[in-house]
Amino acid sequence: MLDTNQTKLGKEFALKIGRQELLYDDSRVLGNLDWLQQARRHDAALIKYGFNGFTAHLGVAYNQNRELKTGTLYDGVPVGYTAGTNGIGTMYKSLQFLFLGKKLKQGNASFLIVKDDFQKYILDTAGVKKLTNGVRSRITFGPYLQTRLGKNWTVTANAFYQTGKDKDGASLSAYMYSVRGMYAMNRVFSIGPGFDYTSGTATGSAKNHTFDPLYGTPHKFWGQMDYFYAANGFGKGGLSDFYINTTIKASEKLSINTDLHHFASAAAVRVADNQKLSSSFGEELDIIANYNLTKTISFQGGYCTFFSTNSLAQVKGVKNPQKMSNWAYLMINIKPEFLK
Repeated sequence: MLDTNQTKLGKEFALKIGRQELLYDDSRVLGNLDWLQQARRHDAALIKYGFNGFTAHLGVAYNQNRELKTGTLYDGVPVGYTAGTNGIGTMYKSLQFLFLGKKLKQGNASFLIVKDDFQKYILDTAGVKKLTNGVRSRITFGPYLQTRLGKNWTVTANAFYQTGKDKDGASLSAYMYSVRGMYAMNRVFSIGPGFDYTSGTATGSAKNHTFDPLYGTPHKFWGQMDYFYAANGFGKGGLSDFYINTTIKASEKLSINTDLHHFASAAAVRVADNQKLSSSFGEELDIIANYNLTKTISFQGGYCTFFSTNSLAQVKGVKNPQKMSNWAYLMINIKPEFLK
């Protein structure tokens, strides 16, 4: 790992090479996923420049199966659980991204463009994948804004569009957008609505309209129980998520966050005989408490429940679904001083 940093007259220039996190904005597209045991990491080279509130980052990453003098094929299946939203288990062969950010008087704005490339393949007569030379490239780009409106409102919004080819070679045209507001009623209590939308592919469509949130932190956005964009799939129909957030700062050490989500499919949900089902997937309630015992040690506990529908069971392929699911946890965080 090489990490250099020089500051002169307020200018910053840094070069970072090696295995590292890529964490930008609200972690929607590039995030560290630190709730997972091994987190999310990239073998990348990153150039950073900053001056007078302006930031520019240029990054590149590359993978191949092994050190070879000739040939650089990559099957896209790394060792261990990949925590990837891209089809769960297929990683890029190469990646390039550009981040441009600017601090505002009441927040910050940025623009991110990510290009990831996947090894081409063909299917032999037995249906087995055979890697071939060349890549299929996907491009994702969009803006991000976080700002204050007046004394009490905080608004966060972003939007992304995906084009190019997906990992299987289909033409891609997909999008997502998100907006969230939080209103501070007083020093103790805040509440606000939010809405996320990721496009989906309707049955019979030759083009891929399913938005992929790439290498972000889905656990942060689409419910703590990870029914969507995390450990397993839920079809290609996309997702809409309307939610209400509340935060109670009971003291300097204790805070309680409560989120209520209503999930629905962005595309029509149909069964084998083409019968249309309700687009609603159900509701999820998450209650999370954080307590900072010291500057180094903190505790987090949560209770989450999901009230599911037959449509969710259909897209997930669950034969005997339960109408109500529950999950609770307790976590201890210890952060040494040198990591702060």
